[in-house]
Amino acid sequence: MIQLFKTAFLPLIASLLVCAGLIRPATAQHQQFHDLGECPLESGEVIEDCKIGYRTVGQLNAASSNAVLIVTWGLGTSEEVLANETVIGPEGWVDPDRHFIVIIDAFGNGVSSSPSNSRTQPGGDFPVFTIPDMVHAQHRFVTEGLGIEQVHAVAGISFGAMATYGWAMHYPGYLARGVPVVGTPRRSPFDLMFGEIALNILSDCEPRCEQARETFWLYFRTMLRSPQHWNRRVAHDQVTDFLQGTREGARHLPDTDDIRSQFHAAHRFNVTAPFDGSLHRAAEAVEAELLIVIATHDIGTTPGESRIFAELSGAELYESDSDCGHLAFLASCDGEAIAAMIRDFLW
Repeated sequence: MIQLFKTAFLPLIASLLVCAGLIRPATAQHQQFHDLGECPLESGEVIEDCKIGYRTVGQLNAASSNAVLIVTWGLGTSEEVLANETVIGPEGWVDPDRHFIVIIDAFGNGVSSSPSNSRTQPGGDFPVFTIPDMVHAQHRFVTEGLGIEQVHAVAGISFGAMATYGWAMHYPGYLARGVPVVGTPRRSPFDLMFGEIALNILSDCEPRCEQARETFWLYFRTMLRSPQHWNRRVAHDQVTDFLQGTREGARHLPDTDDIRSQFHAAHRFNVTAPFDGSLHRAAEAVEAELLIVIATHDIGTTPGESRIFAELSGAELYESDSDCGHLAFLASCDGEAIAAMIRDFLW
């Protein structure tokens, strides 16, 4: 009889509670899209037929106070974020049993509007966008598309971390908390050198794209971890095989124009731009509580600027000493400790 009650009546009760606004239905985890029409850019151009890709998991509570936005990392997709248990799950940053998680595909990742999927502005005709451009479009999506007037937090890794800084700067009252992980509020001189080299490698892609992509991936993959890591993990007689395997891995990279578009946006990112170059004034503009995660041995995005920003803004700071460098957040590196810090922060 009890089982019959559960089978016959609980779905009806749940539906009544949803209608009454006492609980919200969980949304599907499959790929979804929101059409924004045109997305105006800082340059004066527009992205035509502008779309935001996203996935959601969990339930929005009755007070709409448990939404957490996660912006995808560079070259990553919402599908990959959703599958990462270090980020999403009971032992991850956010738990679907507690949070309504919205994973937003970044511009240029081949899912949201990108050079590779634009019907009217394909390839090189796709306009150059900035991270603030992307953040403004994402804000339109969350407020207009999902009807969420305020979010509990915004978080992201690397490119997504820069977007998190952008959210904190441009919509200071919209998010209560922000968690940028191995990102930066502005590129350091070394970061600018790194980015310029990567862009130069890809700039000559048309006549020799396969070779340029291999060279880019060799350079980029090497920079993702520290010299200490590579010296510990790769023996002298393994270097040739490692490099050959990396070259072959370049075949699986996303579209070259997409890579360039995201690298260009990251390369130009600088929260001090509206404040005459003052990091102090930029930090003062932040209202959200921040947990800034950096990696001591990160040479892909050096941690100095984030460390200064944390001090100026009064943010919590977690500094990983993992020799994984930029990839310190991985489960095989310092991911467990980082996830525990973020989980406590977002409780």
